[in-house]
This record gives sequence, C-alpha cells and structure tokens, in this order.
Amino acid sequence: MLHAIPVLAIALVRLRKTSLLVFTKRLLQYLSSTYLNYTISRDGARWWDADRSRVGAVAGVLSQLYNQDKLLDILVDVVQAGGIDTLPIQRACTLAVSKFGGQLNSMVDYLLTQWGDKLVINHTPVMAQEGSQLHDSI
Repeated sequence: MLHAIPVLAIALVRLRKTSLLVFTKRLLQYLSSTYLNYTISRDGARWWDADRSRVGAVAGVLSQLYNQDKLLDILVDVVQAGGIDTLPIQRACTLAVSKFGGQLNSMVDYLLTQWGDKLVINHTPVMAQEGSQLHDSI
C-alpha cells in the first residue's frame, strides 16, 4: 500500500477543497484510531519516547501525501479547525509539516494555544487560579 502513496497524492491535488478537507479529516481520524490509539505506561524512565516510531511512521505517510503547498495548507487547516484532539496525531502532523517548514509556525502557535490553557490549569496551584493571596489566608 505504501507504494501507492505518490499516486494518491496526485489524485488529491485534483480534488476540490471541500472534498480534500473531508478526506484529510477522515484520514487523520483513521490513522489516529488505527495506529495511534494506545496508552503509554509512565513507569519507564523515558516513557514519553515510547511511541516515537509510531508517530514517525504516521508522519512519514502524511509528509508523502501532503508534500505540495496546496495539500500542506489543507493539512494545517484541518488540524487548526479542531476535531484532531489526540496528542499523538497532533505530533505526527507537526512532524510532517516541519519537513516543509512554511506552515510550521502557525501550527505550533495553534497547538500551544490549545494545550497551553490545559497545562496552566493543571499545573498552577489552586490558590493562584482562584486569585487568592497567601497572606490573605493567614
């Protein structure tokens, strides 16, 4: 199947934008549910590195498919439109886009904005989130 990716990329260029958006979103959902749907145990010393080969393989497929400007714009648009909310598929998309450079900044800005609020909420002490001061409670 991997040998047919260049042929599929040629066919994708001929699709209208709406069809291409739908195809891309469904492809990302398929890749995510088929190859990136797993749980990583955080017991190991390098637990964050456990899925590197899977994410890299999916990114390789995406970079072969979306290697033209029009297609790369569609991939970035689909990720930024939402609905692609699992971290492994977002990592794969970011890696695929990074091979071409142009859209990387906008994608990283979007992902940082999306995940940044969750990180702040999860890692900021409750007192700081509520706006209360330490000396007020004494």
